[in-house]
Amino acid sequence: MAAGDTALWLHNKLGSTDDLWSGKTICSQINQAKLQNIQACYNALQPHVKVKLMLSFLHLPRRNVEQWRADLEEILLMATHDTDQWVSMIGEILKTFPSMGTLNLDLEDNGIFSEMTSDLNKAVKKAAGARMLPLECQFLNKTALIAATGQQPQPIKHFALKRKPKSAILRAELLQKSTEVASSKKNNPSSSLPLKVRSFAKKMDDATPLKGLPNRTPPSSGFRSPGTSGPSRVNPTPTTPMARPTSVRKDVGIKLLDMEELPLGAKEAKRRRKIAEMEAAEQAKKEKEAAAAAAEQAAATTVSYTPDYAAGLVNPAPSKLPAIQAIVTGTTPSLGPSVSYVPQIRANTQLTAPLAMTSATRTQQARDNLQQQLEQQLGQSQIRTQSSLPVQSQNPLQPTPVSLPGQPPTQPIQQLNNQQPQLQTAQQQNAPKKGLSLTREQMLEAQEMFRTSNIVTRPEKALILGFMAGSRDNPCPQQGHILSIRLSETKEMVLQADNTSKPMLADVFFQMNYQTGEWKRIKKYRESSKTTLVCFGYVFSPHLYVYTTFNMADLMELLTLCSELDEDLSNLSRGDSHRKERIRKHIQTIDTKLKYQVPDFEKDLQWLNIASSLSLYDNLKGNIVILDFFTYCCINCVHVLPDLEKVEQKYSLNDGVVIIGVHSAKFENEKVSANILSAILRYNIHHPVVNDHDAVLWNKLQIQCWPTFVVVGPDCQFLQTFVGEGHRENLLEFIDESLAYFKDKINPCDLKLSLEKDKINETPLQFPGKVTTSNDGKILVVSDTGHHRILILSPLGVVQHCVGGTDRGNVDGSFTEARFNSPQGVAIFGDIVYVADTDNHIIREINLTSNTVRTLAGTGVQGQDKEGGKSGINQELSSPWDVVLGKSTESVKENVLYIAMAGTHQIWVYFLQDSDWLKGSHHSGGTCLRFSGSGQEENRNNSYPTKAGFAQPSGLALSPTLGLMFVADSESSTVRKVSLKDGSVKALVGGEFDPMNLFAYGDKDGKGYDCKLQHPLGVAIVTEESGPLLVADSYNHKIKSVDLKTSICKTVVGPDTNDDGVIKFQLNEPGGLCVSQDKVYIADTNNHQIRVLDLKTQSISNLPVIFSQDETDSRPKQQIKLKGPIEDMKCLVLPSIGDLTFTLEITLPEGSHLTEDSPSRWVLLSEKNGQYTEEFRGEIKSVENSEICTVSANEDLSILYCQCKVYHCGVDNVCKMSQKTFKQVVVIDPQSLTSRRNSHIHFGV
Repeated sequence: MAAGDTALWLHNKLGSTDDLWSGKTICSQINQAKLQNIQACYNALQPHVKVKLMLSFLHLPRRNVEQWRADLEEILLMATHDTDQWVSMIGEILKTFPSMGTLNLDLEDNGIFSEMTSDLNKAVKKAAGARMLPLECQFLNKTALIAATGQQPQPIKHFALKRKPKSAILRAELLQKSTEVASSKKNNPSSSLPLKVRSFAKKMDDATPLKGLPNRTPPSSGFRSPGTSGPSRVNPTPTTPMARPTSVRKDVGIKLLDMEELPLGAKEAKRRRKIAEMEAAEQAKKEKEAAAAAAEQAAATTVSYTPDYAAGLVNPAPSKLPAIQAIVTGTTPSLGPSVSYVPQIRANTQLTAPLAMTSATRTQQARDNLQQQLEQQLGQSQIRTQSSLPVQSQNPLQPTPVSLPGQPPTQPIQQLNNQQPQLQTAQQQNAPKKGLSLTREQMLEAQEMFRTSNIVTRPEKALILGFMAGSRDNPCPQQGHILSIRLSETKEMVLQADNTSKPMLADVFFQMNYQTGEWKRIKKYRESSKTTLVCFGYVFSPHLYVYTTFNMADLMELLTLCSELDEDLSNLSRGDSHRKERIRKHIQTIDTKLKYQVPDFEKDLQWLNIASSLSLYDNLKGNIVILDFFTYCCINCVHVLPDLEKVEQKYSLNDGVVIIGVHSAKFENEKVSANILSAILRYNIHHPVVNDHDAVLWNKLQIQCWPTFVVVGPDCQFLQTFVGEGHRENLLEFIDESLAYFKDKINPCDLKLSLEKDKINETPLQFPGKVTTSNDGKILVVSDTGHHRILILSPLGVVQHCVGGTDRGNVDGSFTEARFNSPQGVAIFGDIVYVADTDNHIIREINLTSNTVRTLAGTGVQGQDKEGGKSGINQELSSPWDVVLGKSTESVKENVLYIAMAGTHQIWVYFLQDSDWLKGSHHSGGTCLRFSGSGQEENRNNSYPTKAGFAQPSGLALSPTLGLMFVADSESSTVRKVSLKDGSVKALVGGEFDPMNLFAYGDKDGKGYDCKLQHPLGVAIVTEESGPLLVADSYNHKIKSVDLKTSICKTVVGPDTNDDGVIKFQLNEPGGLCVSQDKVYIADTNNHQIRVLDLKTQSISNLPVIFSQDETDSRPKQQIKLKGPIEDMKCLVLPSIGDLTFTLEITLPEGSHLTEDSPSRWVLLSEKNGQYTEEFRGEIKSVENSEICTVSANEDLSILYCQCKVYHCGVDNVCKMSQKTFKQVVVIDPQSLTSRRNSHIHFGV
């Protein structure tokens, strides 16, 4: 259907303004093709047609909405820009419906909404004396109105139609004629002869009278009459056919018959009769069995009363009650639902499919009856919220026991004996049931409990709700007064007594005590192949694991005390003396009462920055230990590293304070120790780190999120926990008080640190983060992140400028004076380079003309501002990770700088000059503010930029032609696209539909959500018009390509692959990439290299980083050291002092030549007392044998070194650097007869 036909079709369907209308009248005819045609003809539609069309979207099935989301969002986006106010308003309200399934009611800042409400207010004020709305509109429904105001009189009709609509008149006439026909039909039976009937123009139903046609007498062959409800069945008892009447025929109407009401042939009648007989026999059999069962139950010696809402749970014999099991064990801890962020995703905690809980005798009919009866029982007394009970705010990250107030966290499970229940009298059974009600807390608790349950059935839920509502009628008294219902079953890795982890089944039960009215949840462990339940907790002594039932309860109580301490300290100012008293009281309570022992590290774990593995009890006892639970991809974990550095500066190992990093990985790639080592070097971590790849200690201590600090006392007891970032002062204060409290127990340990940074060799690059090129491809800019500097290179890799030093800092000035701190993103425009100075939390500008560096935005301190709007260095930033240049509204040149603000999970913009911006706003140069992102760490796509959510955006690429910005959103493992026109965010590849799931990662090529990435850090577009988009899939060590038209992602470069079209190459966490002409430059971060991918030849080569001088810009003059391998030359014996001439000859590989852009050089050094002095230096201009210098040989000049550094390029135009040192020993001997006074150096490459 063409666009014009679609517009005509819509006007025919929705164009009428004088008839009744519903969205259902058209939603069933909408499909994706029509939606695409509607986009083309949308502007030609009438306003009321647009409104009706958009309202019909609400009736679409959710499955279709998700499938057609892009088309629906496009139509609604056009509606928001419509000139008609009502169309624009409906579009704004429905804008979030396709993506979120909800309506957008945040319209306070919407100008159209304000204008329309203002007009309505004016209209209301004009009729201030009249009641604009009836009283019913103030209440939710009629029942609420009557309950509040009493019975209302009948409303007075103020208006009366002058004439009824034509449809009402026709309907009345048809009903009247139908009544007449029905009455005459009883008295005047007609002939059964069929007559030919012409077709009718109008639609007919079974009540339409047709004059002149005879009525057909229903046959009386034993079938049901058409008026009988239900399916037509054969009557097993035939009746005598009724004689045909002989009265005179009159003109009466006929009745249209359904298909099943038509007269049947003998064969069909026989078949239906047989089916009816079989059904009757089966029904008789069931009734007989039911009667026998009832008689057997009546003869039983034990009589018990079962409430209506639990009827479906009772079986004839107690042994056939698999859903309600008698738990015969010892004591168990009472656990609440663990709202852990990571363990539920880990491999050692996997949900299993629900097990069958019902026996064969429990039928679906019993369940339905049970559910209906419970609803009726609870419905008679409206479930109300008791506002007198306060709602306690609980930390969602901290599991709490689910029990009645005042109940201890652990309760023994009493043994369920098969005792004979007491007989209940008829008076007790027939007593009226009391009204049941649930408090608001109980309703929320039940909702959370059932949300995490994967086994409990509907009848069991009904029994639980009835018990919580106040019912104390035990449905199974023969089982005792304590019943337990299994809620869920999961697999967990459980620590055993032999220090090994074993997979076991963890069952969570809901236990009800019908005698005391108490309930609680219980967690039990059992063998996977056995049905016996095993209950235990764990407590760690220095050398032995002791299992106990109180350990987990102690941990829960301890975490509660830690939360109370945080809350109390937040209410006290920093200088308040009561802070120390409160901390001392907390430490004393834990040390004397709880004393929860922190479990030791697992054996055979990989340790870094330390010579050997450590044990809390063998090596660290007697110290205050800070355990830092982190994962190196997490930007929040990076933010707390300066806090740990501050602790290391204030306290040394001799003070008895030790920091241990416990790496608990999120991504699979982060479980590899080699990658953790790279992160340690990149982030300059100086304390020991253990690779807890299975997060065993994380799970034992109930850690919930990254980062988390756990402070451990000198007796290895748990003292305090700090969750998240921003706790530096509180941490230092707590350590001070802990050292003072435990001063008699502090025994500093002697750790043999072996820092990884001292083991690596120096390389030209260290963890390069990002790379970019100028528009003409003549300048290459590399962020040498590990060296804290920016390198400006030629296309061949020759260093033109080295900006910044190898030490960290935040200093503006010349290239020699400037200092950076782990810079990442770079962008170049003309002779200006923009830098995202990540760990300094600022944006820098490098001027290649004046050779200076200055700060554009940021205070130098991490901020929490998620809105922005301040100017320059007054605006605080948080870990800017990448930058890209763009244009503002109606600008012809790049005047804005987009910033991937990883710290606040947003996209920001910095105005390089005064610019017009979105929604008609205007901002002056130097202003920095938010462009898109709410600041919540989510994978949320939304048409409103302030509602969308990112998760640590780390790479940006622009396509002004398409009007899109592409974002590598690392923590959600997705690539997103942001509209430059309004900041709306849509998905491209990776992740999944759930915006809260940040664990939808993997390594899979595919389309849209079917594609899976793992922590992508960079994106680059090949051509602005058609792409493709290249993605640095960092943790998969691959480069992938995304087709922008089809959203299909495929691998381009990857290790260990035999797929066609994939270049086999081993990258290691590539962090950035850029495209220049036919080449792709890749920052191969952990390999410390820049790779060059040739798109024409599909080959990869290395880009050498060549320092053309020993001192380039910021590289300060250092003590002279010998470089390269040393080749000893034959000792030269001279008869006397005098001139000594050095000649140099170079032999290169065939086809190679000296590099023109980077001159080769030689340096002549002399040695005296181990110190080297430069005598001469020069440039190598030819490979042929030539004289380079002449020195005066004497006794002080006895040992000479000639260092040669040669830059050469091969036939493949790949340039390399070769370096060698030649040692020449000179001896003065008057007896020497030699006449040679020259030293020939031959440099063979």
